[in-house]
Amino acid sequence: MPIVSAELVVDLRQHDSVQDAERALYLAFRRLKRRARRYFGRFEYLTFVEVSQRGWPRLLLLARGADVPRKWLSENWTECGGARVVNLRPVLWLRDFLQILRLRDFPYYDRRSKSESRRKARYSNDFFDSLRSDLALSDDDIEFWKGIHRDSSFVWRSATHYWKYQWVRKLFEVLGQREAVQELRRQMYGHD
Repeated sequence: MPIVSAELVVDLRQHDSVQDAERALYLAFRRLKRRARRYFGRFEYLTFVEVSQRGWPRLLLLARGADVPRKWLSENWTECGGARVVNLRPVLWLRDFLQILRLRDFPYYDRRSKSESRRKARYSNDFFDSLRSDLALSDDDIEFWKGIHRDSSFVWRSATHYWKYQWVRKLFEVLGQREAVQELRRQMYGHD
């Protein structure tokens, strides 16, 4: 089944603060989910909140299932309260895409502690389940991926710098996901 990635944002002119924009982003996505399930019947997704260079939130969406038409997504996202769809493209190498996402930071402003923190990934229950057969991922790999944004110690800024080196890619090929992350953390920080 095809998978597309999209960057979804809200109209920043309508919001006074980052927190208002973030709340509006989640409400708009909740409405979009309902519409997508009515239109497509089934809507599998994985989302992350990213923060732009100016500090405003945007939602990175990976949608799996029926081919999502650009026109449908743009019209419905706008009607749900979002701004124009910034970027919509097919994901051809999902395993690599997930691997790169896994090494990135997803900071957000935590309203309770008034500080920058990390946002959990959000996903539909069947998004990872259907990947088992397509990517030949084991149950351990799936559980590891589901939990990676629950534990902030797994997500580190400097790993994105090292991703360009061949030895890091080789680590993931040879050791597998869990062992490679542990080895990278050992090499970068001196502990597990």
